[in-house]
Order: sequence, then structure tokens, then C-alpha cells
Amino acid sequence: MLLSTYAQFVLLLAVFIAVALCAVSVSQARSAKRFANKCYVTLDKYRKQVEPRREVARLAAEVAEMADAHAALMKSHSKLRSRIGMRENRERKRDAASSEVVTEGLSSTDKTQLRLAAKAQNLL
Repeated sequence: MLLSTYAQFVLLLAVFIAVALCAVSVSQARSAKRFANKCYVTLDKYRKQVEPRREVARLAAEVAEMADAHAALMKSHSKLRSRIGMRENRERKRDAASSEVVTEGLSSTDKTQLRLAAKAQNLL
């Protein structure tokens, strides 16, 4: 059975279309492979750039934490120095005031009168 020329033409056209579709598919596959390779290279490059940035970010966070701890320590130290300074100031005032207490004519056994004299000078 021989095919008519029209049938042969249609068959030849179908084969041509199939081959053309195969060629387009291969072209698309190659294009997809190139795109995937490009994405891989880009991601690998990005990953290599991100590692040092992560390390820098970690170190920056650690330095910030240490700076906060140092600031808190300095604030605590300042409060402590202030407290010590106030205590020393009060002791100096007390020592100066106690040396100025008028004890003339009072015996050291008369505590009531000593207390009243100290209150009069705002020592108690």
C-alpha cells in the first residue's frame, strides 16, 4: 500500500514538526542548565560574602554587649564613689563639729547637757 502524496506530505510535515520540537526542547534544556549554573555561581558567591558579614555582625553584637556592661560598671562605680565621698564628707563635718563642741564647764559625765549642746549646734 502506497501512500498518496498528500499523506506523504502530512507525514513528512509531522516528522519535521516533531524534529523541530525536539530541537526547541534541547535548546530550552540547555538554556535552563545555563540559568541553573548561573544561579548556583551567584548563590555560591553570595554565600562566600555572607560568611564574613555574619562574623562581623557577631563580633559587633559582642562588642555592643561589652560596651553596655562597661557603661553599667562605670555607672555603678560612679555611684559607689559618690557614696564614699558623701560618707567621707559627713565624717569630716562630724569631726570638725565635734572639735568645736563647747564643753567648757561641763563634765564628761553630764551626757544630757553634752547632748543638748550638740543639738544646739545641729550635730545631732
